[in-house]
Amino acid sequence: MYRRTGARQSPDGDVDPLLVLPTRAEPPRPAPRRRSSPISSLAVVGGLLLCVWAFTTGHLIWSATPQRGASFRRGGAAAAAAPSLPVDKRRLPDGTWAPTLLVYVFSNTDPEYLNNLNFFVKFGMAADDGVTYVIVVQEQEGQPKPDLPALPTNARYVFHKNECFDWGTIGWVFSSGQVNAEDYKFFIFMNSSVRGPFIPPYARSGTRWHDLFFNKLSDHVKLVGPTISCEGSPWQGNPKGEWRTNPHVQSYVLATDKVGLDVWVRDGNVFTCWTSMWDVIWHGELGSSLALLNAGFGLDSFMMRYQGVDWLDKDNWRCNKQANPYGENYLDGVSLNPFEVLFVKERVVQNDWSFAVQAKKYTEWMEAQASGKPDVVSNVYRDDPKPFRYPRLAWMQVRGPDCWDEKYYLQQNPDLKHYTTKEELWGHFLRGGAYEGRGFRFTCPYDPMAGQQEEEQEQQQQQQQQQQQQQQ
Repeated sequence: MYRRTGARQSPDGDVDPLLVLPTRAEPPRPAPRRRSSPISSLAVVGGLLLCVWAFTTGHLIWSATPQRGASFRRGGAAAAAAPSLPVDKRRLPDGTWAPTLLVYVFSNTDPEYLNNLNFFVKFGMAADDGVTYVIVVQEQEGQPKPDLPALPTNARYVFHKNECFDWGTIGWVFSSGQVNAEDYKFFIFMNSSVRGPFIPPYARSGTRWHDLFFNKLSDHVKLVGPTISCEGSPWQGNPKGEWRTNPHVQSYVLATDKVGLDVWVRDGNVFTCWTSMWDVIWHGELGSSLALLNAGFGLDSFMMRYQGVDWLDKDNWRCNKQANPYGENYLDGVSLNPFEVLFVKERVVQNDWSFAVQAKKYTEWMEAQASGKPDVVSNVYRDDPKPFRYPRLAWMQVRGPDCWDEKYYLQQNPDLKHYTTKEELWGHFLRGGAYEGRGFRFTCPYDPMAGQQEEEQEQQQQQQQQQQQQQQ
């Protein structure tokens, strides 16, 4: 993050209207020389010193615009009007951090979860970040203890029987006396199903990743997370029964403050140790956001699509046609990106989803950079492009050459003029052109169900004929 350090000269580069270009007109005659008095000399020197002081202290800035020309303005007014980035809300006047708690629920139920924890400890924790970390290890009976990473001085492990799911476990952290919620002002709750934080290199200086969450909190917004979903859930899993369809911050990572936490405590159900997943979804996953919405507070996320959305407006409660944004291509035809939402799901079942593939690749690069041995010469695509090409190739072959515009392809790629038939051009397209960024187009819409519908109609006709023959 970047901040302005004071008023500066305008970088607009506008033409100075006071600058007069030379012409062929007769040059002006020199004026007769006058003797300057000591008082006028002192006035000039004083004026120059005043200008130097004004520029060096930022009390005077130069502004040039095409409409008004060049002028001097007082720097105070300009500085007040200039946009500035918000100060981290956790930062206290004395420069220290407001008390902040992060509860991380770890369960060793997926091979990637320990990798996610290791990544978080290495890239998400720091001894001087003003956060108290409590890592809750969900112990499974008969399961060996995992090789847990060493923690910084502001973090510790606590162990708990794996019986309450995440929300109930967080409630246990408070109710058991492991942590006194009254000692903290800001809170982050997360679990080991996600990997992160992933911060773009251009945004790594300045604000810590925690404050990207907390800086979105306000008197109006009391819950922030990477993503928001409008996918509903039925009571006790009965699709014909009552449904909760409110928007909710997905609970794999979320942040709130003491006001938001108090709303959940008063609700009485959010932190209950439910043993049914349906109860956890109803009271915790959806209920946590609903409790805040009912209290008049808003939600927020890092998703580009949902910036500025008023989630108290029920017209927005069917967002994304109620599809979970975490499915591959489920977010209006695209997938989430680690740099967009900071944390993404990383589990074995999702290893081939695009955001999970990106997260694993970013992990490799970050680990190599941290070790001082960045690898910049390898390229798995160049090593074997077939796994990357096959899905696209299959789609192209299903569409077929009938609607493929070979004339347009040749027009856009004149280096292929030695190909003389559509068959040759189509073959080139499938072998490489489709993956090289070459221009192409299809001239008819694609209906993947058209062939299936024709087959179903033929089958129905055959069944009708057989029935007629049997009746005869």
